[in-house]
Amino acid sequence: MFNLKNFLLVFILLQGSIAQARPGFYFGLGFGPTGVNGSLVENAQLQPDELGSRLSGLPTGTTTDIDGGLSALFRLGFNVLGYAALESYLTGFGHNLNDSDVRSWAAHWQSGLRVYPLWHWQHLLPGYLQPLEPSLFTGIGLSYQGSPPAAGYDEMGYSKRNSWSLGTEVEYFFADYFRLGLAYNYIKANYNNFIFNFDDSENFPLDPPAKTGFHQMWLTLTFQFGSDQKAVRYN
Repeated sequence: MFNLKNFLLVFILLQGSIAQARPGFYFGLGFGPTGVNGSLVENAQLQPDELGSRLSGLPTGTTTDIDGGLSALFRLGFNVLGYAALESYLTGFGHNLNDSDVRSWAAHWQSGLRVYPLWHWQHLLPGYLQPLEPSLFTGIGLSYQGSPPAAGYDEMGYSKRNSWSLGTEVEYFFADYFRLGLAYNYIKANYNNFIFNFDDSENFPLDPPAKTGFHQMWLTLTFQFGSDQKAVRYN
């Protein structure tokens, strides 16, 4: 016979175990390859600086397209009841960073929301799958890039406020405080500022912006903390 009191008791206990399993602060590291899809920068895109000065012209072949490379990731976040987290991360890569004549690099700071779409049904999965956790991320932030200078020029670069990112990740909890993951992230940084001389920060707006995208793959290591942490695997 159906017993409403017992049903409600089990339901409340179940919801409590779900909601309190993974809240709290976390931080993580990651590394993996990044690919860059840049574009040519034309003289017609250059606008006057804040003083009304114009550049006479760009070096032939000026572009935001640089070689990709192995990128590093550092992130901080706070998980709310297991369903979503506020997250901020720094990522970047570079080549020949000690030589301003040939170096190239890119760096991004993104902050946004990470959601865990499977969390509400996690307890329904087989035991060996319950530590597996997919997530989706969307964020907004800052992007900077340095490019090797053309012959006779100083180091040039680009910047973009309000660049945005989309990402997905699959993680596995080996313990309630430690997880490994594999992530893909895309950053769209359509640069609207050209830095003619990086040392002197001579900035010239770009209109239209120079379209640039970053495709990133990361192997992530994340540590989770919280006063109410409980075992990941449910009975």
